[in-house]
Amino acid sequence: MSHLVTLSWVPPASGADGYNVYRGPAGGALVKTNADLIVVDPPTTNPVLYGDVVPVAGSYVYDVTAVKDGIESPHSNQAPADIPAIAPDAPTSLQVVNIA
Repeated sequence: MSHLVTLSWVPPASGADGYNVYRGPAGGALVKTNADLIVVDPPTTNPVLYGDVVPVAGSYVYDVTAVKDGIESPHSNQAPADIPAIAPDAPTSLQVVNIA
């Protein structure tokens, strides 16, 4: 079962052409989650919201960078996301169909 993690960050005062979001296991290496630059149009000084779909439960950390004129900023602070494992529903309608 996939999970949607919604992130929020405040854009830099210097502005940005877009953002890169990085995710990794807690204590592990972070990998960029977006194939293309995340563009906010029109640019804003309000907090930016971004949704990331995580396919597997676990403990993750996120960070974000701003990109302006092709130059990527240092990484932001890290934000943890603990995604619990969810048990499937129990089977139903069990019955004995034959006794030999």
